[in-house]
Amino acid sequence: MTDKLCDKLLNGKEQHRDIASIALKTIIVEVTTASLSEKILVSLSPQLIIGVTSGKSAEIKCECLDILGDVLHRFGNVITKDHAFMLTALLTQLSSTQASVRKKSVTCIASLAPCLSDDLLAKATSEVVQLLKNKRAKSEITRTNIQMIGALSESANEYTDDEDASWKVRRASAKCLSAIIVSRPQMLSKMYQEACPKLIDRFREREENVKCTEPVLSFVLLCSPRWLLKQEVPKVVKSINRQLREKSIKTKDKSSTSNLKIEALAFTRIVMASHSPSVFHPYIQALSGPILSAIGDRYYKVTAEALRVCGELVRVLRPNFEARSIDFRPYISPIYKAILGRLANQDQDQEVKECAISCMSLVIATFGDGLQSELPSCLPILVDRMGNEITRLTAVKL
Repeated sequence: MTDKLCDKLLNGKEQHRDIASIALKTIIVEVTTASLSEKILVSLSPQLIIGVTSGKSAEIKCECLDILGDVLHRFGNVITKDHAFMLTALLTQLSSTQASVRKKSVTCIASLAPCLSDDLLAKATSEVVQLLKNKRAKSEITRTNIQMIGALSESANEYTDDEDASWKVRRASAKCLSAIIVSRPQMLSKMYQEACPKLIDRFREREENVKCTEPVLSFVLLCSPRWLLKQEVPKVVKSINRQLREKSIKTKDKSSTSNLKIEALAFTRIVMASHSPSVFHPYIQALSGPILSAIGDRYYKVTAEALRVCGELVRVLRPNFEARSIDFRPYISPIYKAILGRLANQDQDQEVKECAISCMSLVIATFGDGLQSELPSCLPILVDRMGNEITRLTAVKL
């Protein structure tokens, strides 16, 4: 039956050709058993290739390529002995003058590529590359060959695209491991030795959604005893430094800059709180500018975090009231003015109000002897916040 349908497709009248094409496509879809498919494909595939390579009209070639694409998609692994013959025939069609023939040939080769042996796949890639090197080729032929390279690339094992879901498995694994570490602190030493090196290696993760999960997991590990972490410090610093220099799309995206600011400010606050103030004294000028600038940011979460960092900056500037290890006087006025602007503003988020109260209270307690002229304008605001039901608790605590 398939032989007769192929004859109608290749040599019959136009109306018979359409019917034969539909019938052959239906047969391919409905065949389910491997033994029956082999019997059909033994005669069907060679006739379709003849229809593609012979001097038939573009319409007949397109019909044959359509059917052949269905055959390769469903039974590409069944007809391995015909792969070389089919590949040679299809590659010649990439230079066809008919755009429809070239497009359908690309689709057929793309369906055939995952089933090809390594040698045949390498041959196909090499031939397409050679076609691309032809500087005399027409632009539409060049575009077809570029599309063909893309289609062949998809058959590689390491290929992933927007539809690839494997990153979700890696992200879920990272979250699961994080939960295990948090819930089983007694096993931290053992898990640290096993997990930390692998987590550091995974900083090379290509998917941003996973990459943003794994550093969080690494932070959980960083809470472990210092003697365990010390041996991994060089690797961690090297990996993080590489990520800071990476020009990823999310880093360039304007919509993500606020999150980056928050993370940078939180990191600065934690480092300041966990190290001796003298460590930061040589860098006060470099740190104070960005911190005070962030206090004026339009996004309330950035402002709140900047105010928290400013509180740590105040402690660094004057850790001891009796001994003066750094000249902090040039920084008092800029810090005071930046915080006062937020403290006096009523039309802002509750979190910002509370952070401004806390930070200003710390400034007055630390630098009060250098703010004699400013206190008359600041203290009434704090008193007013005590009378406000929303900010009363924060103001009274301080």
